[in-house]
Amino acid sequence: MVKKLDAQNLSLEKCKENLENVRKKGNQKAITILESQLQKLMADLIKLKQIVVEAKSKYDLMQKDYNDNSTFFKNEAIINGVRNAIAHGNYMVVGTPTPIILFKDIYEGKVSFQASITLSDFYTFIDANSKVALDFIKEKKNEKR
Repeated sequence: MVKKLDAQNLSLEKCKENLENVRKKGNQKAITILESQLQKLMADLIKLKQIVVEAKSKYDLMQKDYNDNSTFFKNEAIINGVRNAIAHGNYMVVGTPTPIILFKDIYEGKVSFQASITLSDFYTFIDANSKVALDFIKEKKNEKR
């Protein structure tokens, strides 16, 4: 967007220079054409600036949302990491007498998530949260009917 703004400003400056040169020569037809181009360039610049202001505002809202809900986003990232590790088979159970599940998510050849949890804690977590998941699945099945 910055490049577009710079290019638009450059076009605007060139058009102003050309208009000044044509005014000095008194070429009324060229003056009319360049004034029209100048108005269009200014209108386009205003639109681009408005897009930048809107994008900045949206970014600020997203940043505030993230800051206000950082725990949610961190938990979501953990859940996605565990889900991806399971979906891609990047987990293993190791250790005795206390088994531990090791989760590893790999994205484009790099480890993007890694975590471990005892098997008993994982079972407890799944058991404690299964009702929410089952209710969600039932709701989705009912929507399809």
